Order: sequence, then structure tokens, then C-alpha cells
Amino acid sequence: MFFALWPGAGIRQAIYKASRDALAAADGKAVPAENFHMTLVFLGQVAAEALALVKNIAASVHVDPFRLELDRYGYWKEPQVLWCGASRVSAAAATLAANLRERLMQAGFKPDPKPFVPHVTLARKVHKPGALGGFGPLAWDARDFALVNSVTGKTGSEYFPLATYALGAGGTVK
Repeated sequence: MFFALWPGAGIRQAIYKASRDALAAADGKAVPAENFHMTLVFLGQVAAEALALVKNIAASVHVDPFRLELDRYGYWKEPQVLWCGASRVSAAAATLAANLRERLMQAGFKPDPKPFVPHVTLARKVHKPGALGGFGPLAWDARDFALVNSVTGKTGSEYFPLATYALGAGGTVK
């Protein structure tokens, strides 16, 4: 499981269209547009009896809505990932990720310690990224975040948002 910013259909389609040339130049496996997201905190396995606590922690985090500007490509050689992201980290996005991580740790969970890097994975198993060119800029107005369950199947990972939390006043949306 993980917490993520989950884009609406408009920004998801814009990311898909903006990244087609870079994906065509890369020799990797494209992530389906319906799986686009920006991970805030990765939790890993969560026991069924702990799920209510995880949801309550998320509902207690209050950060105002914010805008992200996706304006660059990136490539991580070690995990072989091509991504698009924000060259400037939104203070509100960083605060959201940090608050979630801190509260989860205080409750005894062990989230992944990697720092928050605002990005959307476009392709995996990319041996070399090819010519990336420029990306965007695309404006993404984040108004909520989601608790997402990841299920690995024969064709790869499928993501299922379990709950969505409004930014601003806080609380569960769905």
C-alpha cells in the first residue's frame, strides 16, 4: 500500500500525450495511463487489522490544496525508471508527504525512508532512456490524496484507491 496524489482524467491524459515521444524513444515497458500517480509515502504490506488506523492517520493530516508543475523528465538508472516530474518541489506537497510519514512512524509503521521526489513513473525496465527532449509544463492542481492498494498480476501492477482524502479541511472523500 502507498499514499499518492492521484490525477484526474484531464491531467492523466495530458501526461500521456506529453510523454509519447519520450516513451517511443525509450526501450522500456510503458506504465498504463490509468496507473499514473505521484507517490507520497510507500507503506508496503499493511495487516487488515491495521487498515483502520492507517485511514484515521490520513484523515488527520491537513494541508491546503496546491499546484504542481510537471516540467521535466528524469531517469533513474538503478531501478530503470523513466519519469516526469516537478523541478521545484511544492512546499505543500513536501509537507503532506512528511506529515504522513511522521504520523505513520509515530503509530509504529515503517514506511519507506526514501525522500519524497515529485514524479510520475512513465516506464519501467528502461535500459536507456533515449532522447527525452522537453516536458510540459503541465499544471496539476492537487485537491486530494489517496490510500492505494497495489496488486501484482500477470500483466503487472494494478492500483486500487481504497480511500481518498480532501486537502484543506481534511477528511475522507470516498
